[in-house]
Amino acid sequence: MKILIIDDSTFERRILKSIIEKDGHEVIDAIDGQDGFEKAKFYMPDLVISDILMPNVDGFQFLINMKKDKNLKSIPVVVYSSVYEGDEDRELALKLGAESYIAKPEIPEEIWKSVKTLIDKIETKKEFAESGLVENDERFLKSYSQIVATRLEEKVKILNKEIATHKRLNEEFYLLQSIALAISATQNLHDALIITLKKICNFTGWVYGEAWMLNSDGTLLVRNHRFYCNRDNFEIFTEQSRRVTFPPGVGLPGRTWSTKQPVWVRDVTVDPNYLRAPIAREAGLKTGIAFPVIAGNEVVAVIVFYHEKVEEKNERLIKLIFSVLSQIGSFIKRKQAERETEKLRNQLYHAQKLASVGKLAGGVAHNFNNLLMVVMGYASLLQTELKEDDPLREYAQKIISSSQTATNLAHDLLTFSRKQPINPQPVNMNGIIKDAESILSKLIRENIKMNTMLTDKDCIVMADSDQMKRILMNLTTNARDDMPEGGSLTISTDVIEIDDTFIKAHGYGEVGKYVLISFSDTGIGMDEDTRLKIFDPFFKEIGRGTGLGLAIVYGLVKQHNGYIDVDSTPGKGTTFKIYLPLIESEAED
Repeated sequence: MKILIIDDSTFERRILKSIIEKDGHEVIDAIDGQDGFEKAKFYMPDLVISDILMPNVDGFQFLINMKKDKNLKSIPVVVYSSVYEGDEDRELALKLGAESYIAKPEIPEEIWKSVKTLIDKIETKKEFAESGLVENDERFLKSYSQIVATRLEEKVKILNKEIATHKRLNEEFYLLQSIALAISATQNLHDALIITLKKICNFTGWVYGEAWMLNSDGTLLVRNHRFYCNRDNFEIFTEQSRRVTFPPGVGLPGRTWSTKQPVWVRDVTVDPNYLRAPIAREAGLKTGIAFPVIAGNEVVAVIVFYHEKVEEKNERLIKLIFSVLSQIGSFIKRKQAERETEKLRNQLYHAQKLASVGKLAGGVAHNFNNLLMVVMGYASLLQTELKEDDPLREYAQKIISSSQTATNLAHDLLTFSRKQPINPQPVNMNGIIKDAESILSKLIRENIKMNTMLTDKDCIVMADSDQMKRILMNLTTNARDDMPEGGSLTISTDVIEIDDTFIKAHGYGEVGKYVLISFSDTGIGMDEDTRLKIFDPFFKEIGRGTGLGLAIVYGLVKQHNGYIDVDSTPGKGTTFKIYLPLIESEAED
């Protein structure tokens, strides 16, 4: 059977055509009533399926044209429409000559089923010729005009609504895109929050926005930034809010923090859980809504917006702003990953550099020692051949003394390169520190106070006692030099456990229990560039030692299978942390 489909929707024509062709029929399609009428005359189809509301010539006019044409009036026409509903539409379509009227919404498969049922009931085309149009009937023409006008008006309303929706979606997409681009150019969470507050307030028309961030220890929310339109009455609210903090679950920001979900307060001035109700009332603020900024399943900030009017809960607005803030969460996660990668890269580079320098230093020191033995040997032989009153004897002695100093320097290089032999035994670090206190107190000045805070736990490690004391002496000397105006030095011990989280955060370590020895001073501290070079051999400030003190400490710690790290801030002192593997206390016996 040859079937003509008339519809201005390309999508619906394509779907209906594929279904009919699958059933073994030939399909011709047309884009409106005019196109359909021309193709009907040319192809002479066995059946026509036509939509009604179409540009140029609609379905009603197409029916009139078909039934007026003597060659086409016997062709059955099935009308379907998603716009025209009700008895008036159906009645007009049938009286204009349609054999059937199918109302949508209806899926294409169901339309074809309805058409097939109609085809099965039809025996001959002659039956169609007998039902035709009542020509020149003014009543039908009037009805036709009223229906078309009404439905066109409805269609215009639908189109206007769709245009408004499309415009809103475009604006929301632009907001998301512009915030994403702006955030990508920022360097930290604070800057990202400033941009977000301003853009969302300007887009939504909400008059006040504020951002809350966690304090340094993560126990309270403190006001980080605010944005508001130019109103004098907001100054008091801004100033007093700056002094307020919120723990989890308290106030609007605190509730959002604890639930990790947006919280909408219809009127903050009468809400019993809103702590700033009096100043909000004075500022003229009404509805408040708070959103969490989540990164890695943790709330890192809370953003709050206010309106001057009482606003009912708007799920669309909540969803939009939540989508915007998810970009900040993604931004933070990405920045954290970048910082972590950079940190691990620097740590790896530093460890590789120290290992390379250590290998070189060990080789040089070994050969240097051999040469010094020759120099010292010949100087000793020369000294024995000279008489006691010979002036050259003093020169020979200076050669021997300088060679001995060079030998000690070579030993220090071997220690840094971890090639100096040690004698490890189970020892208690608390005992070693107590024994060394009298020596360490002589290394510092009177204006420096030394404190020891030793744990009650067993701090048994496999170590060389003499080398452990050497570590303590070198760190004490370094702390003394770091406090030219005096201060305090604290030596403490503890037993900790290194786990995967610690390793990921610090970039070193193996899982297990360790004795932690901390050296903290209140000295001048150091910047990040100096901190990264502190263990390099011969890195020193002008006029301060040989530059091998901390390099020796590093080498000895690594030789004892431990780890050493340093935290420092200019003007706030330095803390060295040494981690040595803990062994069972029974091993000491």
